[in-house]
Amino acid sequence: MIRRVIGIGSPFGDDAVGWRVIELLRGRLAPGVELLALDRPGPGLVTALEGVEHAVIIDAIRSGESAGTLRRIAFEALERIPDSPSSHGFGVAHALRLAAALGSLPPRLDIHTIELGELAGDGLSPEVETAAQTLAEQLADEFRAMPTRRCPASAG
Repeated sequence: MIRRVIGIGSPFGDDAVGWRVIELLRGRLAPGVELLALDRPGPGLVTALEGVEHAVIIDAIRSGESAGTLRRIAFEALERIPDSPSSHGFGVAHALRLAAALGSLPPRLDIHTIELGELAGDGLSPEVETAAQTLAEQLADEFRAMPTRRCPASAG
């Protein structure tokens, strides 16, 4: 089973939060879980989902909530997200809709968002850094609780 955690971001302030979560997860997940940090992937996200059975996507969002607000969004809820919440141009919602249209969505897809604060400056704002650490801890716990597939013993 291919499991992939994808942190989406850019080098602009809190928009780097997806990358930060990936950084915090390094060395904390089972060897079979792939970690991938993407810079504003646009339609390239579709390629990153190909052949994956379980994908976790982490991205910053601006929806009017307090900076650092964590949300888990179901794919079906993407229809309620306006077409321009992303600073990535062709946003994550667009890419996921395209993947669905192409039949490329993984059987299991978890989407996590963290509310943006500042887009200026180096590093994350304190609220967004705290949210990144919280989400990394939650994901590490979830992956530890997941059963791993074992190869059947060889007949011998």
